[in-house]
Amino acid sequence: MRSAAIFDVDGTLLRGFIIQSFPRYLADQGVIQPRFSDRIDEVFHSYDRGATPYRHAAETIPSIYAESIRGIEETTIRRHAAEYMKSHIPASIHPYARSLVEAIRAEVDLTIALSGSPAEPIQSVKRLGFHHAYGSVFETRDGAYTGKVDWNLILGERKAEYAKIVAVRHGIDLSRTAAFGDSDQDAQTLQATALPLALNPSGAMREICEAQGWRIYTTETIDIPEIAGLVATL
Repeated sequence: MRSAAIFDVDGTLLRGFIIQSFPRYLADQGVIQPRFSDRIDEVFHSYDRGATPYRHAAETIPSIYAESIRGIEETTIRRHAAEYMKSHIPASIHPYARSLVEAIRAEVDLTIALSGSPAEPIQSVKRLGFHHAYGSVFETRDGAYTGKVDWNLILGERKAEYAKIVAVRHGIDLSRTAAFGDSDQDAQTLQATALPLALNPSGAMREICEAQGWRIYTTETIDIPEIAGLVATL
């Protein structure tokens, strides 16, 4: 069985939310109607103001995105996703991200990116040093999107479930795995591994870390050699 490191992406390695910014890009390119990206922005803003519960936002946003790409060919979205990420990664990457992934890659058999954002743009984060990258999955039929969500990895329980599927697929031993995340929705995935580590945690995630005794790092306090040393013991 292989050792591994599983990384969340949005907030943990990159600033912002790809599932918000990528639909806006698609709208600007004329691929989807602007009303869909406008609605996604509205839900995000409502959540930020405290007017929308997290669960509602986490279920609504992927549904809006799924509807926005209904009938569009998968190859079209993949092409635009790759183009979008060429600028998004350098513009949003945390200063420690590339060095951290490279250091951890040297200590484990596999590095995995696992994000709640759509799988198509998430594929591009492999260039940071990931062996595999996974994101939320949207149903396709005959090469086009149907408007349905297959796997909503924004939801913590679904993300943790998918992490276990990925582990089985790649022969990963979760007792020899580290996991990195920033939000409370990453907590269940971190809990399933031997070494849970929080990077730039949200308030809710910080409370969980303090209760569980998990290590916390921020952009200012991150110690890559220390983290690599911890991972090397797995």
